[in-house]
Amino acid sequence: MYKNLIAKYRIEIILSLIWVSAIVIINPLGEFPLNDDWAYRLYVYHLSHEGELILSNWPAMTLIAQVLWGAIVTSIFGFSFTVLRFSTLFIGLFTAILFYKILINTTSNKTTSLAGALLFMFSPLFFASSYTFMTEVYFLFAINLSLFFFFKFYRCEKIIFLLAGSFFVLVSSLIRQPGVAVGAAFAIIYLFNKRFSLKHIVISLTPAIIGIAGLYSYSFWLRLTDKITNYSDFSILTKQLAEAPIEFYLTRFGIIALYFGFFSLPISILLLPRILKNYTWYEKVITLFLGVAGYLSGIINSFPAGNVIYNLGLGPKLLKDTYWGDNIDPILSSQSMYIIKLLSLLSAIIVFTFFCIETVKGLLKIFQSKSSPARLLRATFIVFFLIYFVFVLINPIFFDRYILPCIPAVFIIILPVKPIFTGLNKIAFGLSLSVFILFSIAATHDYMSWNRARWEGITFLTDENGIERNKIDGGFEFNAWFQTAACNPEIKGRVSWWFVSSDDYIISFGNIDGCKTIKKIAYSRIFPPGNDSIYILFKEQKTIPYSAFPIQCNCEKKSVDNNFFLSTNSDVDFLGGNLQNNAESHSGQYSIKLDSINQFGLLSKYINIQTDERFIVKVWRKGSNEAGIVISAEPGNNLYYFNNQALETNNEGWELIQSEVIIPENCNGFNLGIYLWNSGDNLVWFDDLEIIKLPKK
Repeated sequence: MYKNLIAKYRIEIILSLIWVSAIVIINPLGEFPLNDDWAYRLYVYHLSHEGELILSNWPAMTLIAQVLWGAIVTSIFGFSFTVLRFSTLFIGLFTAILFYKILINTTSNKTTSLAGALLFMFSPLFFASSYTFMTEVYFLFAINLSLFFFFKFYRCEKIIFLLAGSFFVLVSSLIRQPGVAVGAAFAIIYLFNKRFSLKHIVISLTPAIIGIAGLYSYSFWLRLTDKITNYSDFSILTKQLAEAPIEFYLTRFGIIALYFGFFSLPISILLLPRILKNYTWYEKVITLFLGVAGYLSGIINSFPAGNVIYNLGLGPKLLKDTYWGDNIDPILSSQSMYIIKLLSLLSAIIVFTFFCIETVKGLLKIFQSKSSPARLLRATFIVFFLIYFVFVLINPIFFDRYILPCIPAVFIIILPVKPIFTGLNKIAFGLSLSVFILFSIAATHDYMSWNRARWEGITFLTDENGIERNKIDGGFEFNAWFQTAACNPEIKGRVSWWFVSSDDYIISFGNIDGCKTIKKIAYSRIFPPGNDSIYILFKEQKTIPYSAFPIQCNCEKKSVDNNFFLSTNSDVDFLGGNLQNNAESHSGQYSIKLDSINQFGLLSKYINIQTDERFIVKVWRKGSNEAGIVISAEPGNNLYYFNNQALETNNEGWELIQSEVIIPENCNGFNLGIYLWNSGDNLVWFDDLEIIKLPKK
């Protein structure tokens, strides 16, 4: 009996053993959030601990189905980050096995199906996401499960399979809104493959109606219960369509195509001989033209563009230094990255042409005659891909993980029904697949490893030394999970935007100017082999005496790295040297120009301010009257003052702005930030900034 079961499910057992072996190598243990999943875990925490769904304004997806799953799991095993991470790994394994089942149904070839399942399993986006509580794996599992049941319905047309597929359309829609695209794809394929009748129309529309009804009901419930959330509807896409220029879509299309090319490399290199042999001369010319046009467009310079895949690693490095491109080693050399980009471009062209030709042929056969369940399933994947691809293309926000639901559809279309993994092809595929496996395992291991070191450093500060959380910049996930402050302006050199109150202590990958290293925590690295360290830094700051004021900055001199303006005091630099401009000036030759993209400038910071101290800030402005002076205390929001009112205007159109604040008692000992902000869309120039500090009376 056991031998029969092993023989029957040997592929599933092989995939499971490989998956578990990877888990052992990587070690997913660790009580810490990753990427955005702090917000999703917070929903689960409230539901499992308080029995109430408390929403935040961070996630923009429906999410509720995944939260319910998390609540069920944590009610059994207890709430922890590790438990939720293992729940995703469990779903990830079944997603890979499910994809193998789907490939068997579309290709009827076990070798091809196993190869495709392994490539999907170790696709960097899917593999890395399986070690988080992000929505991508859950969303993909629900989508593939609905398509699997639709295949069963195509084969026997039993209502139970239609309802099962419809249910998982609903589930996917209640994880991420575009899940309704699966129902729409089924409706199109089923209806056009059948003759039009009331029965067929009702059947075809059932999954889509259930998914849309679920979305509407959830939205209605949110309004009815006054839940605060950032849940967005599809109106954001229509607005984007009306406003975005054509260049936006061309760039986005090129970046997505390069991702498809990169993930499909082990297959596309095997398709090239087939294309050269079977394509007509004009199809070959079109393919060559696309390749040349893609290269000349320079789109490879924008790849990779997401936050999961970065050069030599996986998982976003959202620490104060790496966010701005500092201390990002180890990385591949520019020459190695260039080769990868060229290979991805070549693969993207192969995938694109092959996909277009196979899509046209497949859909024509569906519309012209009744088709086999396998062909209907492939066609449903195609239509889903096209609908979802449009969503990703026009979405104003793009992360590389957004394209993950498209990857199975791409593999299903480009994996030929006829055997392809034979002879030298099998060796070539095995070698290229091994590279993907090595990269995904090594990079995910390193991602988990440095995160454990990061949180060990945070524990050192908070538990061993009693440092308050609101004085630490521990990276995005730490400050977001503990909500140590409100979001800040995104300005290099100032406190990080991610909920940082004060960055007296910083967790980083290396040294930062003006900071002292107080501890290093080592962690192991596979790729490249060796050890690295997480740094715990203390920001060394000088108290500027009253005698050093007034401090003046005329925007004429810059620091060596061009990032700062120099002032009349060597201890005070003003951020924004890269925005120096000679088109306008109040005195000398230069000023600082701010616009809708570079909104902030001339930032300086003063520590340990005292109750009743007075700060007077003066600056000359030309251009938009929406711009002015900001004076704010850190931490907290106890002091925030913005002034854009002009006191006087000279003959050349320059206006003098002056702000004065007296430090309130609830800001005693805080830090003070002073900077200029262009709150509008028009250009503005500033020059001749002066800051005066007077002692308390």
